[in-house]
Amino acid sequence: MTAAPSGTFATGDGPLNIAANQQQQFETLARLIGRPELVSDPRFCGREARKRNRFALKAEIETALAERPACEWSALFNAHGVPAGEVLDIPAALAHPQIAARRLVQTFDGAPGVAKPVAVVRSGFRLQSGDPAPAVPPPRLGADTEDVLTASGYGADEIAALRREQAI
Repeated sequence: MTAAPSGTFATGDGPLNIAANQQQQFETLARLIGRPELVSDPRFCGREARKRNRFALKAEIETALAERPACEWSALFNAHGVPAGEVLDIPAALAHPQIAARRLVQTFDGAPGVAKPVAVVRSGFRLQSGDPAPAVPPPRLGADTEDVLTASGYGADEIAALRREQAI
């Protein structure tokens, strides 16, 4: 069981993950959110007390966090040694400046059967010999089905039966 204030919290504009497991981190967090009295509150004064009262503590913290957006809290907490980070949905994660700077999304025009550009996520690592990157857009849905089934040991009659049964 984790002890609040570790976990995901609501802020003024979206979720924020905070990992303030150590007493010093909790004290810093309480000060940064403008709630230093939480440190001396008997419900939250130690790790075990925070675990027992985690829902009450979460409510107290979220009330304070509602005053600012997650990105501001994250920057403030991390600058003071309290691990925290925004929780992004997929579109927000893909639009993040770090993703653009690392060129982690590659776009293909003219993908088979698609009338618009197709974005493909590249590998997140780099190699001295060159970055791995997709050379072609993804195949059209089902384009490789017969090759995959054949490579898996299915015969032509079995594949035809699967097609008749609309299994593929």
